[in-house]
Amino acid sequence: MTRVTSPVFALERRSLLEMYADFLSRPRMFQSITEGDSPEERMIRTTKYFLTAFFSGKISSGGRKPYNPILGEFFECTWNNSDYDPVKFTAEQVSHNPPITALHLESPSKRVQLTGHVWSKPKFLGMAVGVELDGEICISLLEHDEEYLFTLPTVYVRSILTLPWVELGGVVKVVCRKSGYQGTLEFHTKPSYGGVANGVSGDIRDASSTSALCEISGVWTGEMKMTFGDPGREPVVFDAAKAAGIDKIVRPVSEQGDYESRRLWRRVTLALKRGDRAKAKQAKEELEERQRRDERARVENVLEYRPKLFCRSGNGWLFNESLR
Repeated sequence: MTRVTSPVFALERRSLLEMYADFLSRPRMFQSITEGDSPEERMIRTTKYFLTAFFSGKISSGGRKPYNPILGEFFECTWNNSDYDPVKFTAEQVSHNPPITALHLESPSKRVQLTGHVWSKPKFLGMAVGVELDGEICISLLEHDEEYLFTLPTVYVRSILTLPWVELGGVVKVVCRKSGYQGTLEFHTKPSYGGVANGVSGDIRDASSTSALCEISGVWTGEMKMTFGDPGREPVVFDAAKAAGIDKIVRPVSEQGDYESRRLWRRVTLALKRGDRAKAKQAKEELEERQRRDERARVENVLEYRPKLFCRSGNGWLFNESLR
């Protein structure tokens, strides 16, 4: 996604960093994962949180392309939850080539955090763009010493020259190495003729068992069901459209730093709101040239770029102030 340059009329009025925050706008569901009274229950809650996250991003983006983050750009927000302390989100563009975003979400009172990195790899497919989301997301439940690792689906933006719309495709994994539970989820693209849009199916298994703990079916934009192998257990039915997220809280632009997303892109956003495409294009190109100029200066002076909020850890990235 970050390698595709879009005309200003196709842009959404927010950065990709803010879009990632919108995927995670269900703080109560995030905090409740650690309240599961068994590894099995926590795996189920983690999988539900993962499956419902994509709906928020789909609704808020509507198929338009967010701004490509520039190197060093960051976005911060919080969600207030009356039951517990606020949940805080931080994202930073830590690499330009390849374009990598590092993410962190945390609830200190529940001792649960999400950390990850995403590298988007777009490919043109005629009248569509397929964006492979390379990287990994990890939810850590510190009270239980458990980590849940996620891979990510491919995002398809269809009808890019008319009325764009979004769907997901591919197989993803949800794995907890400590408990041995593993989820396999397949996002189904809509067939050319007939078929169901936004379908998802899969299962959750214990590595020590040959049978599935539960089967998953439904649509990730609406109702999904977990049907258990134990005939005496009631299915778990949940609806992504009804599991409403809550509005994020972002500092006013006047209080933000120069590289915070809303302040950085404010001239582009204001021009788009006014319908002035020429000014939006000019402001966007000035930011892109600024990034190229900064990169040339680093090369000439043999300087290595160092992110402000995250640091390298093996093949991934860690938030500098992660919960311990």
